[in-house]
Amino acid sequence: MKIYLHIGTHKTGTTVIQRFLGESKKLEENGYRYLPSRLFSKIEKSPGKDAFYTALANAVSEVEDDCKLIISYEKLSGAMVAGYSDAENVAAKLSECLSQHAVQIVVYYREQSSFLQSAYTQSVHQGQGHSFDEFYSKIDTRGIDWQAHKSKYEKYFGAGCVTVRPYCKERFYRGDLISDFLHAIEFPEDKIGDLVDGYDSGGRKVNPGYSSSALNLAVSVNPMLEQDERKELRAILQRISSKNKFERYSILSDELNEELYHRYYQSNKNLGLNFEIEENDINEAVDESLLPRLTLSLNQNRRHDLQALEKKVVALERECKKPIKIRDAEIKSLEKKVVSLERECKKSIKIRDAEIKSLERKVAECVKTIDRRSVGGRLLNIVRRIVNRIKRHF
Repeated sequence: MKIYLHIGTHKTGTTVIQRFLGESKKLEENGYRYLPSRLFSKIEKSPGKDAFYTALANAVSEVEDDCKLIISYEKLSGAMVAGYSDAENVAAKLSECLSQHAVQIVVYYREQSSFLQSAYTQSVHQGQGHSFDEFYSKIDTRGIDWQAHKSKYEKYFGAGCVTVRPYCKERFYRGDLISDFLHAIEFPEDKIGDLVDGYDSGGRKVNPGYSSSALNLAVSVNPMLEQDERKELRAILQRISSKNKFERYSILSDELNEELYHRYYQSNKNLGLNFEIEENDINEAVDESLLPRLTLSLNQNRRHDLQALEKKVVALERECKKPIKIRDAEIKSLEKKVVSLERECKKSIKIRDAEIKSLERKVAECVKTIDRRSVGGRLLNIVRRIVNRIKRHF
């Protein structure tokens, strides 16, 4: 079986690709099967643990051998927060559990400055309130040398078994990510257009990034919020103040942008990535309408919460009344049983009274009979004694 193993990396549209793979109905018509990403949520463990790879190997073994299997999971590129320092261990484990199959790895790499900014924004999405400088100080930037990262997978899967694609709209096949991915997994070129053009995403944005103003606001207030409040803030800001996909604004200094570009220039070039220094194309002016819009959204959320709460209260009242009605019916039924039992008891008592009276009468008759028999016996003895005396006399 041929396996196309899509390993991310992080912040390169993996969720968009997975959603397409999960919803497209035409992949199987062309001999492709997709191992659903929900499988990984069930076995969500660090890729360094053997249980994960055992579960993955078992899932793959259940797929027919005559198909082309697609696996997509960004954590198979390693841990982003650890600077992909565990990537070689992940590659070794994957090679071992998929050793019976021909594997072609597909990996997307993002320009390092853009990658770091996106990773930082994601950490703010998740509730962090640190500055970019604090975030950057914790990142092992050796891990985002993409040539070194790729070599760890080639070490175990072989040269030529890793397909590298730049996460760059201008470089995508047909100008879009999904078409580019299908091209990378060798989907028939003459069918890519019809498949992608016929796919309706419903206009959904997947994990949209913050605008510059929204990002600054979240960084400022996240430390003061509880976890559920941070989630609510994230949902609102993504809805009312998100940036469009591939739009750019930089929170990195010009000096750091320049330094990162030159540091990774050669390794990126060796991979054919040929990134350029990113320039802002978003007006970074403060969005003065953001706070009023945020307040309005919060008020709307509160109204929705109150309405939802009212519905729950009404439903709860209905549920409470049901047991009361049931208890009333049970009590009435029990009362009827008690009355019926009383009647049965009274009948039994009357029967017992009649039986006792009848028995008393029988006892009285027996006593009389015994008494009569006793009197007659005494008279007979007297008569016999008189008779005997008369006999002796005569």
